[in-house]
Formats: sequence, C-alpha cells, structure tokens
Amino acid sequence: MPFKKGEISNPKGRPKGKGNNTTEAVKAMVTELVSKGMDQALIKLNEIEDPDKYLNTLSKYIQFVLPKNIDLNTDITINKGPKRIGFED
Repeated sequence: MPFKKGEISNPKGRPKGKGNNTTEAVKAMVTELVSKGMDQALIKLNEIEDPDKYLNTLSKYIQFVLPKNIDLNTDITINKGPKRIGFED
C-alpha cells in the first residue's frame, strides 16, 4: 500500500535516545573487543617487573579510562560603577 504525499509510516518517530541500529551494533562490537583485549592487557601489565616500565605502560593505558582534564579556571572582572539607564531625547 503506497503512501500518499505528506503521509509517514511512524508519526511518533524514533524514540529519544535510541541510536541508529548500525551505530549500536558497532558500539557493542567495539565494547566486546576492548573488554576481551583489556583482560589480556592486564595479564601482560602484571608480568612487567621493572617499576618504571610498569608505570610508563600504565600511564599510556589510563588515558583511555579516565576523562580528559579540562581547565575550568576563569578570570571574571565585575565593574560595580554607576549605571545610567534611560532614553535620550
């Protein structure tokens, strides 16, 4: 049964927060790969005996786990001088 002009098959549309099926499938596949790889990476990490090499390797992994540091420092200057509000003729 063909649609008439201006008619749609799903008037409510995609539910809010629901991703594209392909995107969801790729995310699931990458998550599974990372999970399996992480187990192997932890085994290899625990095999490192040199403390410097261990910390160096750990610091390379940690950037993928912890959120990036964002500088939130802001300089604000507030001028408390008199204000003139009105209309000029």
